[in-house]
Amino acid sequence: MGRGHRGEVLSGILFALLGGLLYAFYAVIAARVIGAGTPSGVVMGAMFGGAGVVMLPILLTSDFTWLGSAAGLGTAVYLGCATTALACFVYGLGLRTTPVATAATLTLAEPAVAALLGVVVLGERLAPASLAGLGLLAAALVLVALPTGGARLVRRRPAAPERAESSA
Repeated sequence: MGRGHRGEVLSGILFALLGGLLYAFYAVIAARVIGAGTPSGVVMGAMFGGAGVVMLPILLTSDFTWLGSAAGLGTAVYLGCATTALACFVYGLGLRTTPVATAATLTLAEPAVAALLGVVVLGERLAPASLAGLGLLAAALVLVALPTGGARLVRRRPAAPERAESSA
C-alpha cells in the first residue's frame, strides 16, 4: 500500500463520517421541525431546495450536454422525481410518526440493498470488511425492528427504592 493510497483511504473514511454526521443533523432537524407542526412537504422542500442552492456552483461548472438527449433527460427526470423527490416526501411523512433514530437507522437498508443487488445481479464481490459492515447493519436493523427498539436486550439494574423523608 503506497503512501498516497493510505491518504485516499483516510480521506474517504473522513468524508464518510462527515456524510453520516450531516445526515444525522438533517434527520434530527427535519424531525424537530415536522414535530413542531410544519407540514413535512414544506420541510423537505426547504431542505432540499437549500441543498440545491449549495450545489449550484457545481451545476454551473459541469458539463451537462448529456441532458440534451431524450435518454439523458428521461434519466434525470426519473432520478429526480421518482427516486429522490418521492422518497424524500415519503421520508418526511414517516418522520411524523417514527422516532428519528429509528427512521435514520432504517434508511441504512438502502445502500445495503444496493450492495446486495450488485452481488446478485452484477456478480460483484464484496470485501470482508464490506461483508462485516453488512452484518453489523443487519444486526442494527433487527434491533430497531424489535417492538421495544432493542431495549429489552439491555439489562438494567432495578432502581433503588426512594427513601421517605421524615418530617421531624
